[in-house]
Amino acid sequence: MAPNVELSPKQLFADLEAIAHVRDVFAIEDRNYPLLSWTKIRLNGQPALIMSSFSIAYGDEIVGPDFAEYLGKTDMEFWQDKQAVAGFLAGDRAAIVAGHVLCGPEEGMNREKYQNKIDGHWYDFVGEKWAVIYLGTVFVRGRGRGVLIDGGPNGVGGKTPSVS
Repeated sequence: MAPNVELSPKQLFADLEAIAHVRDVFAIEDRNYPLLSWTKIRLNGQPALIMSSFSIAYGDEIVGPDFAEYLGKTDMEFWQDKQAVAGFLAGDRAAIVAGHVLCGPEEGMNREKYQNKIDGHWYDFVGEKWAVIYLGTVFVRGRGRGVLIDGGPNGVGGKTPSVS
């Protein structure tokens, strides 16, 4: 952990501007990505990652009309299924610790499943996660797609599928 250094107001403002610029670049990338893409951010000293941006596909396919309510919230605040949230958080931690892109369980990434807020079905996230740490701010990014795991209309009907 870096020592606690007192920054001048000018340096603090410059750092905040730089962090905002990085966040904005990631937001542009996320928005234009054709599949699921998102960025979570944790400012230096904060305990949790908050949703900073996501792709149009993420909003349309996963979150639905409440997509704007997800921005600025933690996974725990937005998602109701605590088992799914635990998987998201474990994947975020693994990405931060790894220092490189994680692609699937063989590289330490958890199996992350989520219940789609639009169709109610359960999906596995298949893709990659990685972390960028800049000026003490952690950005966790992810890209990929959802793969239906509950069999659709004839599946488990809203119950959390077991993870094997």
